[in-house]
Amino acid sequence: MPVEPFLIRNATLSRLGADGEPETEQYGRGDLSPGFSLPLSTLPWLSTRIDLGGRVTHYTNSIDRATRRFAAEDQALTRTFGTAGAEIVGPSFSRIFEKRHPGRFSKLKHIVEPRIVYAYADDFEAADAPPIEQEVPLFDEIDSFRLRNDATVSLINRILAKPTDEEEGGAFEIVSFELQQGFSLDNTQFLQRGVGMDGKAQTSQEGPLRAILRFNPSATTSLKAEAAYNTLFGQMQALSISGGTRLGRHSFGGTLYTRWGANEGADVTSNQARVFGSLSLVPDKLTFDVNISFDLADPPNATMKIANPLQQRYFLNYQGSCYSLRLEFRESRFSDITDRDFRLMFTLKNVGTFIDLNGNLN
Repeated sequence: MPVEPFLIRNATLSRLGADGEPETEQYGRGDLSPGFSLPLSTLPWLSTRIDLGGRVTHYTNSIDRATRRFAAEDQALTRTFGTAGAEIVGPSFSRIFEKRHPGRFSKLKHIVEPRIVYAYADDFEAADAPPIEQEVPLFDEIDSFRLRNDATVSLINRILAKPTDEEEGGAFEIVSFELQQGFSLDNTQFLQRGVGMDGKAQTSQEGPLRAILRFNPSATTSLKAEAAYNTLFGQMQALSISGGTRLGRHSFGGTLYTRWGANEGADVTSNQARVFGSLSLVPDKLTFDVNISFDLADPPNATMKIANPLQQRYFLNYQGSCYSLRLEFRESRFSDITDRDFRLMFTLKNVGTFIDLNGNLN
């Protein structure tokens, strides 16, 4: 049975730290993430595979446990851990419905697809040693780590439609509905935790129950609704609705997101909205993009919510024959503090970013 080639999923060398910080607050990081996949089934209605890999990350400096800041003298740190995973999709069942009086679609295909995904991340230090993670400087998703030994079980229903007009292309997915839940296989690792009405901490190896509905009325328009239900306390945990459409060379969309606290009887902790769009000012040359986020829970006055978004980002992009230019303006609001800055990037084709200028406008 063929084995997917040994892959380097990630390999980076970075110099990290904010401009203006002392040299001791800046450090180098090298990251390597190799792995390979092995398919185990050739049946058309059943797909199985296992993944094996790992991650090695080297830091030229690390966090001092006592001060919670970088060590006064460079203390190099190397973090190594193994990963494994498996995925089973199927057995899948499908049925095709021929329409006697074709409208926009001539055929519909309903697919029922169970799926199990297993994920494991090994500890990178002996159990009796102090957690090395306390010494890792956190910058992005490469640095974050958590032990994993869990499986996610999903049941997916999909409906594919074939357009009557062949000029619309082949069949595409118009509706899908997915139910999923994760389960920890380690009794020391919990997927839900919180505080009950009695003030006592509660935990569960079960993850929240998630429902995901996708609707694609056309190849250029999509809608998505997602809900997470906290089974530990029997209440909603998160709800989001998002969608987008493309009109010619332009695109628009938005998202509404609400989250409740992880405690029994908790109130809404986050209620936000985001709108985005892209305008093609000169076809294949000049575009203007906008991305604005609003906090709908604070302040209480609805007019003020719209007048004071959490973050605004505007991009002007120019694509030349062998180079590209991007000018970005960003404004962020945190409590009573407003931060404004700009960024100018000049990128050469097949070379990379040649100029990257940042400036503060406060």
